[in-house]
Amino acid sequence: MEIINFIFGILLVIGAFVFMIGSSVLVHEKKQRQRAGLTDYYDQPIITNRLRKKNLVMWDQNKEV
Repeated sequence: MEIINFIFGILLVIGAFVFMIGSSVLVHEKKQRQRAGLTDYYDQPIITNRLRKKNLVMWDQNKEV
C-alpha cells in the first residue's frame, strides 16, 4: 500500500510540474504580444490603421473591438 501511495504522489508531482511549465509558457507568450504592441493588458488585440492596410489582422475584422 505504501508503494501505491508513493507512485500516486510521484504522478501528482509530475502532473503539477507539467501544468506549471504550460502556465509559464502561456504567460511568456502573452508578455511577448504585449511588448510587440499587438495586445493590451487584457490580451485584447490592438488594431491600428497600419495593420488594416496590410491585412495583417488575423481576427474577424467586422467584429467590434
